[in-house]
Amino acid sequence: MDDAKSSVMLMCGAEQVDREALEALPVPVGTETYFPIPHAELLTNLETAIADSRMEIVSESHGLTKGGDRYFGILQVRQPGAVVGGDGASLDDAFSYLLGVRNSHDKCFPASLVMGANVLVCDNLSFSGEVELRRKHTRHIMRDLPGLVNQATARLIESRDDVLNRFERYRDTEVSRVEAHHLIVTAAKHKALPKSRIMDVVDQWEKPNYADFEDRNAWSLYNAFTEIYKRQGLHTTVNRSQRLNGLFDQHCGLV
Repeated sequence: MDDAKSSVMLMCGAEQVDREALEALPVPVGTETYFPIPHAELLTNLETAIADSRMEIVSESHGLTKGGDRYFGILQVRQPGAVVGGDGASLDDAFSYLLGVRNSHDKCFPASLVMGANVLVCDNLSFSGEVELRRKHTRHIMRDLPGLVNQATARLIESRDDVLNRFERYRDTEVSRVEAHHLIVTAAKHKALPKSRIMDVVDQWEKPNYADFEDRNAWSLYNAFTEIYKRQGLHTTVNRSQRLNGLFDQHCGLV
């Protein structure tokens, strides 16, 4: 498959790996109470769940940090026959749907899936809803893993319409200069943005890199943030973009 997100993974500091390297990665020895999930096994179960949901994977990218202890994968998904991108009027043509999967062997974070979006014109990434595989890493975790992944994947794929509705509302919500500056500062207060990056977002808002974001609306401001997110790690991008969605949802009347 085409590794559509490879450049993003490298830029964000993760070591890009192919599927073979992921499968060859050793799994730490478990204990009497802790049984780590192999990254490749988690990915295989996710692929099966996506196929069972009548979706297809059109691109994928995989990255490792901390010597392989922490894994993050991005799978671009679509319904068979659907076109990714286009010149139609719907905002649905402006981004593709992503499923993110993350796992750790150092107990840093639990195995989880997250819904994401890739804005096609600029390759910005953002992530919204997340589902943890709420099952302790105990003796029979591998037996229960397929069912857990199926349930989590179904919940995320069902939320695709929520992603579209969110972005459509952002596009339809005008934002004044004063409102934009207030949202940027509020985002920093809520840790959706490092304080050191406030002026970077202001610059992207006032002089966007892409003509698509010259409209003075919440969608343009949102992409000013996600343009800055390219400079940080994927795990950080997930956490900050989820906080950002909450702030924008409230401003645009979705909450």
